[in-house]
Amino acid sequence: MARRFIICSPQEEYIGLLADHIAERRDLVFELFVCTTYESLLEEQQKKHIDILLIDGAISIQKRSKIKTRQTYVLTNGNQKVGDQEKEVYQYQAANVIISEILEGCLERKDNTVFKPCRKRDKQLLAVYSPIHRIGKSEFAVTLARELGRYKQVLYVNLEEYSALGEGLFYEKRNLSDLLYYMKQDDGYLGARVGTIVRKIREVDMIAPLPVSQDLKEVSAGDWEMLFARLLGESMYETIVVDISESVQGLFCILNICDVIYMPTIEDRASRAKLGQYRQAVKHLGYETVAAKTVEVSMEEDCMNLVRGIMAKHKRRKPQ
Repeated sequence: MARRFIICSPQEEYIGLLADHIAERRDLVFELFVCTTYESLLEEQQKKHIDILLIDGAISIQKRSKIKTRQTYVLTNGNQKVGDQEKEVYQYQAANVIISEILEGCLERKDNTVFKPCRKRDKQLLAVYSPIHRIGKSEFAVTLARELGRYKQVLYVNLEEYSALGEGLFYEKRNLSDLLYYMKQDDGYLGARVGTIVRKIREVDMIAPLPVSQDLKEVSAGDWEMLFARLLGESMYETIVVDISESVQGLFCILNICDVIYMPTIEDRASRAKLGQYRQAVKHLGYETVAAKTVEVSMEEDCMNLVRGIMAKHKRRKPQ
């Protein structure tokens, strides 16, 4: 049964935008209600038990104490008091951070029922990699993730030493290092914890990359393999798009576990030489399976057109 989540505040525009943000989260199964007065909140309590309450700190502690919930979060301006059984949430921060704090609170209580259960079918791990640099690889990867995400649950993961997406995600409190930590803790909630870390940038579900390049280089190939396997097995995501570079340990091991590898290329002398050297390395190291799963895409064409062509081929194969 979906957890009943009520937001109560006289700030109509604010809570309306916050409710819209929650409603856009396809990984959550809240039964969401919005109240703009304390009296309407009391009426909702009479109808049915409230599991989670996010309430304006301007409403007094005395009044808040009359509302029985599993957990109460108080939206404060930083100067308002909260009760012993309440948790403070600072209201002047990004909506996704507010939601993450509430979701973390659920997991602290060992409650992952606010997240949609994992779908076991049609799981895919896709890589975007190229030995040729500065040709729009990440733009292609993000576009691919966004277009695939129009009809399935897709997660984009960046494994570059310096991500072009860093500016939009640099100040996030949680990133890939947190997910790797939770994986090693193995508390059984890894799939749910993704929902507390993921951010939507350019209409794509993403996890902030590791902020320090040296940290990326120190993660073993085995840890990446385990992380992707568990995300596909335990989270709601049906497809993971990994934007990968030579900075990771065991590049070919990771590529080898992917279902498809998209390789952006361009036609010039230097690029052909790099591509030829890469093909020789794949053959020399015995990764013929990597070569067989690689689809080269010419970046001479518009990025969106490339992705649409890939999507059209995918849809034609799907009925089979």
